[in-house]
Amino acid sequence: MKILVAEDHPESRYLLQQLFAGLGHEVSAVADGLEVLELLGNTKLAPPDVVVSDALMPRMDGFQLCRALRQHPRWCRLPFIFYTATYTDRADEQFAVRLGADRFVVKPVEPDQLMAIITDVVAKVKSAPPREPQPLDADATVMEEYTHRLSLKLELKVVELEGANEDLKASEQAIRQLNDQLTEMVQALEKEVAVRQEAEAALRIREEVLRYAQNLGQTGSYLRDLETMDMVWSDEAFRICGFEPIAGPVSREWMAERIHPEDRERVLATLRVADRDRTGLEVEHRILRPDGGVRHVFVRRHIYRDADGSPRRAIGIIQDVTDRRLAEVQRARLETQLRQAQKMEAIGNLAGGIAHDFNNILTAIMAHAELLELELPRETTGPHLRDSVNEILTASGRARDMVRQILTFSRKQPVERKRVEIDAVVQEALKLVTVTLPPSVELRAELGAQRAVLGNESQIHQIVLNLCTNAAQAMGTMGGLVTVTLAAAEMDDARARSRPPLRTGEYVLLEVRDNGCGMDAATVERIFEPFFTTKGVGHGTGLGLAVVHGAVQAHDGAIFVESTPGKGTVFSVYLPALKGVATGKAGTVAAPVSGAGQKILFVDDEPSVAKIGARLLERLGYKAVALTDPVAARDRLVNNPHEFDLVITDYLMPRVTGLDLSRAVWAVRPELPMILAVGFGGQLDATKAKAHGFKEFVAKPFAIQTLADAIARALGVK
Repeated sequence: MKILVAEDHPESRYLLQQLFAGLGHEVSAVADGLEVLELLGNTKLAPPDVVVSDALMPRMDGFQLCRALRQHPRWCRLPFIFYTATYTDRADEQFAVRLGADRFVVKPVEPDQLMAIITDVVAKVKSAPPREPQPLDADATVMEEYTHRLSLKLELKVVELEGANEDLKASEQAIRQLNDQLTEMVQALEKEVAVRQEAEAALRIREEVLRYAQNLGQTGSYLRDLETMDMVWSDEAFRICGFEPIAGPVSREWMAERIHPEDRERVLATLRVADRDRTGLEVEHRILRPDGGVRHVFVRRHIYRDADGSPRRAIGIIQDVTDRRLAEVQRARLETQLRQAQKMEAIGNLAGGIAHDFNNILTAIMAHAELLELELPRETTGPHLRDSVNEILTASGRARDMVRQILTFSRKQPVERKRVEIDAVVQEALKLVTVTLPPSVELRAELGAQRAVLGNESQIHQIVLNLCTNAAQAMGTMGGLVTVTLAAAEMDDARARSRPPLRTGEYVLLEVRDNGCGMDAATVERIFEPFFTTKGVGHGTGLGLAVVHGAVQAHDGAIFVESTPGKGTVFSVYLPALKGVATGKAGTVAAPVSGAGQKILFVDDEPSVAKIGARLLERLGYKAVALTDPVAARDRLVNNPHEFDLVITDYLMPRVTGLDLSRAVWAVRPELPMILAVGFGGQLDATKAKAHGFKEFVAKPFAIQTLADAIARALGVK
């Protein structure tokens, strides 16, 4: 509906405009009747459906506007509603109807009621027979009555203004009399106030200096009557205890309630002795604030004696020493962290120092054992010999895993992470756990996460193995039950706050629960420390749970432990879950690809590794050349760049490293594929090796199949 509003008061005009527009109508608003006629005379604008007008307006009021519209041949049928509150009576309404108004509404009216009136008027006008324009001389008495109505309204307005003026005069006289009285009172008080202000100003300065000093030093003061034992505290003393200042004394009982329950008896006993002997004291204790906060305070008092030496009052201070105590705790924590970091650095340096040489030794041992296993005739070889070979491989594998655990734990070896379907990895790990557990230990598994994580399969495998092994060892020879559960977990804000450093989001929760001997709080506190173990000599390295802790952190996860002596232990591992449900699909392992006589150069400064490397290559069907001098290998490759189809090189070698060798070779033959074999490469991993240009990366000690697959991929045959 298009509504045209005529209202001279801006506030009323704005309110009507907002009301109708808010109800979904198209609104135009003007200040008087002449503006209405100007809008209606604009043929470019669509005509309104109704006019809502005030009565009294400048230039052309509502009565004149209504008469003008009713005399106009085009607008005589336009619905017209008076909406006014200006000195209205029944005669005004009757006059408006005689002029041709469709409705006369007296303010105020509820918005819904006003809108209903407008809707009703528009509907009735549309359904009524068309109106004809009123002739200019249709009613000679109209203008006479209009003039009479307007005169009455103006007279009422004048009377109202005169009354208001008289009220203002009376108020002005009363105010003048009151002002004279107040002036006399003020003048009488000025002298008294001036003297008092000087004294108060001096007192305020002294009090402000004292308050500032106490606040700056976080030190409150108190005065204690030794007869009544009541105390008067300074404002700062109350603030230290977490209270707004209280006027008047505080009782001994109220003060005692502020002392931390664990310190209360000790402090009160000290106070009783000092009160009995009428002596000073010094005591440090904790206070418990109303909000649950704990503060450390130092209290010192001195006995004030009168002229004859009798003790009358105790004057003391209450100093907040929380920051100092927290600083001492923080310093102790930092010292502990520094010692731990130094220990970790020492472990890392030791691990890095031995890893290269030790892995070279293991490479030779494992490779010879694998070749021996492959070359032993099954028909004539006794079971004891094969068992011995298997024991060599098993022991070598444990030694290899031990080195990797130390490197991972000390963060001297990077870890590659990819999408891992964790249900399958945990299930595979539990197969090995089942074989290694003693018969007295029962293993139950409930796997239902159906989620994937961004992680490393070997590390997740190690987490499961170490936790299950630790649980089995906790039950000893008596045996018991180990329960492994895997499920999806949603971490909301409340749960995340209770389990730092976890954040809100989706996780995979791995729990390993046992009903073994359990641990006390002191053991739980140190359970993840490296080389800490509760087992006897020869029954543990103290690295198992430390490795688990490091692996969980490497996955951006968290591990928590709950234990009760005599009842058992629960380890809870949270790993961030990837979006989407796990596919459950597992890849198939292809058989090793045999060579077709390709010529391969194997470079390693360790003779035993170079020798066994050549034997492995020949076993796989390749022509092998082994060199232990990296300088000689570089010169040979530079002088004869097309002699070999592939180069396998060690990383850490004297004078020329594996990276140096690769750069020299690729300068003359960029397309020659190379494999980097690493015993210990620091932070070098497969991704970084491939970024340098190597086709493949293998970690020592490596199995025959691992080497065969890497060669096949590097040569492009797999």
